[in-house]
Order: sequence, then structure tokens, then C-alpha cells
Amino acid sequence: MNQAFEDLWQNILDNPDGRALEYGLPYPKWQFLSFLGAHKDVALHGTANQGIELLEPRQALDIKEFSKQRAIYATTDGIFAIFFAILDRGRFPMSLCNTCLQVRFSPEMVTDPFYFFSITQSAMEQQPFCPGAVYVLPKQSFECESPQPYEGVEILLSQCFSREAVKPLCRLFVEPGDFPFLAQIRGHDDSVLEARAQADPNGFPWLDEQQPAPEA
Repeated sequence: MNQAFEDLWQNILDNPDGRALEYGLPYPKWQFLSFLGAHKDVALHGTANQGIELLEPRQALDIKEFSKQRAIYATTDGIFAIFFAILDRGRFPMSLCNTCLQVRFSPEMVTDPFYFFSITQSAMEQQPFCPGAVYVLPKQSFECESPQPYEGVEILLSQCFSREAVKPLCRLFVEPGDFPFLAQIRGHDDSVLEARAQADPNGFPWLDEQQPAPEA
């Protein structure tokens, strides 16, 4: 598998002009994207817009300082990138409550990623999913979110941002079926979520106690 991914990566390097990548491998697209994020100097930006030639900074809205800057936001995790790519936010207004994180107990002991995905309930009821694209971006201008200390361990987050415009190396078209946790996306009430976040900023993901989160 890794050799097949290396060969496809070399194809990207040979033609780094933003073109749509022809993906014929027998492995899920998220695995290839996560391979790139983990082993190559790239960042991944998912969006329903399949025709971007140059990504430019936009003002983000969030409660966290890191996530509310005027910037291009991206990730190093393939599953997380596909989540943003398959949401039709142009047709269905929605807020998002999500994360992708790992726990580092020591330099040698790091967990697999944990995920949480939730969108506005009224949008969720309309199944607002669509084809999209994950743009593979050179990582030189990106800054990654710092590890967060928590009760003796470190929380590693996959998000990064660039304040500069970035030209993609390539784009990979994806479908809702490429997202492995489609059935686990939750719905939330925007006003309830906002109130809980203001009352307890560190209480992510602000769930009802009787509604456990889906397993990672």
C-alpha cells in the first residue's frame, strides 16, 4: 500500500499544477490523504468547491483564537479533510462542531485519531451532503496548532492555517461515500450549543448527558 501511495505522490510532484488527481488505487481515499498528511510536507483543505485554482485567506468564525483568524484552514488528517469537502454549506446553512485529535502519553506512545462530527440539526435533517474536493497544498506557509497539555498528557490537533494565498499541488475529488463516518455525524441545536459553549468554553463537545458521542 505505501509503495502505491509513494508512486502516486511522485506523480503529484511530477505535475504540481493543481490538476484533478486520477485515483485508481484499491484503497480508500482517506487512507491516501492521511498518508500524505503524515509523511509529506503538505496540508489538506476540503471544500465542496471543486474548481479552485488559488486558495485565498478568508475570515473564519469560531470561539477559539486559533480557529477564528483570516486564513486558509487545513488539516493533516484525510478523514477530517473529506468531512469538510462533502458538506453542501452553500445550499444548507449550518454551524459545525467537530474535532480530530490524538493523545500523546509519551514520545513513543500516541493514540490513533479520535473524531467528533456534528452539524446544525435542521441541516442534518436534509442530508446536506454533496461531491467535493480535497486540495493538497504545500505546507511551507502553514502554522500548526500547538499541542495542548491536559492532565499529564498532550492533545495533538490536526488543524493548521496559512495567512497567505496558496496554489494547490493537486485536487482529489470525493463523494459522501468516501467519508467513513457518514452515519455517525450528529445534529445539534445551534442556540443550545452556543449557550453551553459560552457557559463552559472547555466543555467540548457540549453533549446532552443522555446522548453519548459515537465511537471513534
